[in-house]
Amino acid sequence: MVILYCFLYIYCNIRIIMRVTFHLNNKTIKIIYLLFLIIVIPFVANSQNSIDNRSSIYDGFSNASEWDYRLRDALTDLRYKANRVFTPFEEEQILGNSYYNKAFVLGKLLDNNKETKRNYLLRYNAFRDEIEIQVKDEIEYLVRHPDISCTIGEEKYMFQPYKTNENGTTMLGYLTVLYQGNNFTLLIRKVKQFKEEQKAKTSLSTSWPAKIEDITEFYFLDKTIDYALRINSKKKMFSKNISKSELSEMSTFIKQNHLKIKDKENLITIYKHYDSLNSDSNK
Repeated sequence: MVILYCFLYIYCNIRIIMRVTFHLNNKTIKIIYLLFLIIVIPFVANSQNSIDNRSSIYDGFSNASEWDYRLRDALTDLRYKANRVFTPFEEEQILGNSYYNKAFVLGKLLDNNKETKRNYLLRYNAFRDEIEIQVKDEIEYLVRHPDISCTIGEEKYMFQPYKTNENGTTMLGYLTVLYQGNNFTLLIRKVKQFKEEQKAKTSLSTSWPAKIEDITEFYFLDKTIDYALRINSKKKMFSKNISKSELSEMSTFIKQNHLKIKDKENLITIYKHYDSLNSDSNK
């Protein structure tokens, strides 16, 4: 669109110059206009196509400049929020504990669940909530968009809208797939959050330095809604994640099999059974 506006601007100015400066008649001006259009229009069309066809996935090489804006300094952000300078020990703790797995692992990028052919070296930065891509000796970031996901080893990471409760604000972040059924998907969110230092209030209490804290939450995604909802580990609240028609059956299944809602493997078993009940009812 910008190129089109520039073209119109140049067109109008050339018309004025030819009339005022060279005193050309209308027939001569029309011939010049025609030649001008024949030369310029293909260039405009080609430029517009180049813009429209830019890759929506960062591939580490050909479109690196498109995603340069992703680079940012997490420590600078924290210094601004905390309004103080961190000690070398605190900086070491923050930077050294940003990952659950520091190693880069082979994986794939997915655009609308379609895998790219190429393999990438990827890792998840749980502190920044970013997917990092190793490109030679540098680290770049995958664009954060709901249409773009990735696999790191055997784990699938989705940039997914989610809510911590039914009436809460919808947020966006990376969640990992634990189980994907016909009707429901069970997800886990494992992040690391900064906890500010706590100074001793009295001579008898203890001071604690700033640190990174591990946060683990489970989420439930129904294919009929566009956001994942956090699973509450309390039994009374957990029942809200189950439809009323299946609640009695699910309560019996959990009780008979001695399943715990807080346990990851038990949750997978629960939702596999729940998904099978809904699959049977849809037949």
